[in-house]
Amino acid sequence: MDTNLTALFYCTREATRQMKARGAGADGLAGHIVHVASVAGLVGSPHMSAYNATKFGVRGFAEATMKELRHDGIRVSCIYPGSVETDFQAGAGTRGNPNAMLPEDVAETLLHVLRAPPRCLISEVVMRPTLPG
Repeated sequence: MDTNLTALFYCTREATRQMKARGAGADGLAGHIVHVASVAGLVGSPHMSAYNATKFGVRGFAEATMKELRHDGIRVSCIYPGSVETDFQAGAGTRGNPNAMLPEDVAETLLHVLRAPPRCLISEVVMRPTLPG
């Protein structure tokens, strides 16, 4: 809860304060906040209830702040990656799984979201490995 929700809340609050103080640029945007949740924020799974609860919370927070902040020129997006090969997921069988996405895949997708034209808000992106594991 502290990492996935409380920290997200405080970081977003501070970033929002700074973006509003700075104001919109020539493109009409004051900033962009991207939350990284998980597919576990879209689908409940057995033995993951606490993790699911936090990631569902990220989804609700991202949707609410997107609706609150877009009038201030602040875009809010949320990315929901599925299986990513990380040390965190080592126990879930993703380490060495040729079908798992790489952290670089998530980073490239995040950059794509940030590079969207100023008139375009990509509010949600769901990412899954091309081939099932």
